[in-house]
Amino acid sequence: MKQLLIKLIYPLLDKLPENWATNIKIIGCVLTGRWRMQPFLLFDYNSVKNESEALAFFADMDGESLAEIRRIYANADLYVAEGRRSFFFYNWGAVEHPAGRPTKKETAAVRKAFCAAYHLPSCCRRLEPASFFFHHGLKMLPTTVQAYLRDKDVIDAGACWGDSTLVFREYLPRRIYAFEPLPKTAAIMANILARNKITAAEVQLEQLGLGESTATMMMSEARQLSANHESADDIAVPMTTVDEYATKNHLQVGLIKADVEGMALDLVKGAAGTILRDRPILSIAIYHSAEEFFGVYEYLRSLDANYRFLIRALSDSVLCEGETVLLAYPAELAPAEKKASATAPC
Repeated sequence: MKQLLIKLIYPLLDKLPENWATNIKIIGCVLTGRWRMQPFLLFDYNSVKNESEALAFFADMDGESLAEIRRIYANADLYVAEGRRSFFFYNWGAVEHPAGRPTKKETAAVRKAFCAAYHLPSCCRRLEPASFFFHHGLKMLPTTVQAYLRDKDVIDAGACWGDSTLVFREYLPRRIYAFEPLPKTAAIMANILARNKITAAEVQLEQLGLGESTATMMMSEARQLSANHESADDIAVPMTTVDEYATKNHLQVGLIKADVEGMALDLVKGAAGTILRDRPILSIAIYHSAEEFFGVYEYLRSLDANYRFLIRALSDSVLCEGETVLLAYPAELAPAEKKASATAPC
């Protein structure tokens, strides 16, 4: 029907002055298309490494990871300098949906069921699919890797409202240690845990940040950590390291999930001892900065811990690079029949 209207109307518009015809066509496209508002990239990938350099940098990963990198770089062509950055609009119905990625309709149904099952407050109705749908990448890993979490401890860094913590309980860990430094957000999570009768024996909620060293940093309500913040709305956040916390509390860590607003490299540096000792699965959000995107992988490779690495987008969007994670797991957990095609160990 749309194509028929275009065929009938466009010749008539050509009889109008060009600027009039153009404006009417734009209005028509907006009215008939499926438009979405999308944020621009958080940083310009090409300013650090071009696409060829990035593909060479991540060359040991699997084909799906490399395809994800190509998609990110295709989107990087839309990059706008930070001083002029806002949102852009696109007709998502005209963009081919990436193969294997869920649609917004599919994730909406799962979100609704998830919120109902856990009696989540209205503020949680805008949850991203990274947690309730993808389980921060765990659902993309072999079952042998998923089973590795049973009876081990989980570090959930950047727990926010606790949606990630709720899904991690499905893997039957010994205990989950949820780190959420913002008092208001931590209070919402505590309320959700209470609503679901989840005790401290199952989930230990800590109002701490995780980094490379013990310190006090300032954190804004926008969840940005910085040693140099001077905003009146900032709060002092006590910091610790995964290594110090795990040693002090005698943890046997099976998973470290981190979505910490650009601080992921500091976090993994402070977790090196735990990674080498306990060999946990890693799910690290790497989309906030170039330091995260390139630096986390480079540092973990330098540990020479015999891990396999994947890059995956935990998103239902056709364009957004947000919720891109680096997944890593001990090479010995890879199913024997898939080792020939799995990602190369570091």
